[in-house]
Amino acid sequence: NTQFVAVDMPQVDNLTIHILAAVAEQEAKLISERTKAALTAKREANGEWRVSNLDDKVRMRGGDTMRQQAVDAYQGVKFTAGLLRAGGASYAKIAEQLNENGYRTRQGKQFKSMTIKRILDRADCEKAKGE
Repeated sequence: NTQFVAVDMPQVDNLTIHILAAVAEQEAKLISERTKAALTAKREANGEWRVSNLDDKVRMRGGDTMRQQAVDAYQGVKFTAGLLRAGGASYAKIAEQLNENGYRTRQGKQFKSMTIKRILDRADCEKAKGE
């Protein structure tokens, strides 16, 4: 039988430890139940888990801004990737070439084939809007 000694409460015995653990377990259960009930009530009242104070117009403008920032950030990459793609290179090969030449994404990570595809697709969309 191992004796447990709490540094911050050296006077407690095994019975006290068991009681404190049971109280803590019950409190955790009650917190969980209250949290679940509150989230359910909020979802029923609002129809969603998260409520935003932004209206649809502002949310759309934010999305447009993020897309434009991505277009602006990848101007050089778009040009290089477009040339390589026109030459018949695959998205994976383009990503590999850009990574070898020290290019990085806006988050500082290496390019992947899907990232290249999205950059070029976005460029095609921008070109189509301009026509």
